[in-house]
Amino acid sequence: MRKSLTDLKSHRTLAIPQLQVPFIVGDMGYAPGAGIGQLFQVVDEKQMLVNFDWGDLTFLVLVRGMSTANRADETKIQLGGVFEVSGTYKYGTAIGSKTVMVLEPFDAEAAKDAVGKEKQAAAKK
Repeated sequence: MRKSLTDLKSHRTLAIPQLQVPFIVGDMGYAPGAGIGQLFQVVDEKQMLVNFDWGDLTFLVLVRGMSTANRADETKIQLGGVFEVSGTYKYGTAIGSKTVMVLEPFDAEAAKDAVGKEKQAAAKK
């Protein structure tokens, strides 16, 4: 814990929270419930609909930007890493349509590097 606080203060790491429900476009964080969900449907090579149970809530999201190779509908999946809520996705159902939030992998290391470079540039001014 002490090392984590030291890393935060020295800007060697980013403080990244767990995503909070309801999602808002632009939010970022770790997937809810340790990232464990139920793969509802593989949409294509890089998109899948995933159900999460989080406390009393069950919600469906589209995960975009991750390979769906060797994945099957209605199986458990664990989504590791940091995600950004990037928008919404509308799809057809037997009785109309449904709109869900979109989660995309977020490169936290690249963001940390960018923040570090911005701080270095600001310090030189």
